[in-house]
Amino acid sequence: MRIVFVIAFIILLPIKSIAQINTEISFNKKNKSLMLTLKNETKKVFNLAPPVSSDPFTTRGSFLEVKFRDKNNNIIYQRSLFVFDGLKAKEYFGKGRFLFDNAKKEYVYKLHEWYRKEVYMIEVFVQIEARNISNRDDVYKKNIRTNYFW
Repeated sequence: MRIVFVIAFIILLPIKSIAQINTEISFNKKNKSLMLTLKNETKKVFNLAPPVSSDPFTTRGSFLEVKFRDKNNNIIYQRSLFVFDGLKAKEYFGKGRFLFDNAKKEYVYKLHEWYRKEVYMIEVFVQIEARNISNRDDVYKKNIRTNYFW
């Protein structure tokens, strides 16, 4: 009887799809640029911006935080922004906030323009929170934290 109940429960349990978004981050030491690559391997369209109703000071949405550190590991400068903040206005308010089906998007951040003094290391934190535009409950979340020597 238990086996029948377990099988019935499994069959009736709603199956939720898991988003497959590959996230890669790399640092080019020569030109001091950071590249974030997002590859959507599904047939869904995802929004990278935080929900409209959310608090603007919340940690929702897809964002990047970079901390510049000196040799003593002190933070000498830090900056946080949405992953799409570096885009031109046309893309920023349009396609730049979306990750289309089976598409790859690359975001490049020129860190040497952010801070021009001596840096020993950068600490990078990336949060990807991508929401399926047709199903609000289908949310992909991933956090990456890494360090690069300047």
